[in-house]
Amino acid sequence: MGRNYYYMRISTAEERGKQKFTRQEKAIQDYCKNQNIEYDEHDVFRDDCTGKTFNRPSWNSLKSRLQSGDTVVFKDISRFTRVDTKEAYEAYMDLMKQGIRLVFIDNPSNDIRTTGTSIIAENNADTKSQQA
Repeated sequence: MGRNYYYMRISTAEERGKQKFTRQEKAIQDYCKNQNIEYDEHDVFRDDCTGKTFNRPSWNSLKSRLQSGDTVVFKDISRFTRVDTKEAYEAYMDLMKQGIRLVFIDNPSNDIRTTGTSIIAENNADTKSQQA
């Protein structure tokens, strides 16, 4: 059995002003409580930067620690990435091939054990429509 890690990301001045990491942290803590998982602050990684790249300090730190059997919990898939669909899918599948499980609390049907292509495409389509 691997370790559980928790990843949070905010990226805009609006997010910083309104919520900081509060909603994400509460959702993850509630998830842990409901799943009888111990929430350890030492296993939490936070980035305050865009999701349009995977070159994020805390994400890189977390990724370097991951081992087969580990789980990373996110509030939703948009906290994982906002990169283009192909790059997102490749990152998703790379983690799956390494035996890393991704849990998206607000997108439960997108557990990494299922195909992530459609939700990643959907997430990126939502991002593009919000930018228009």
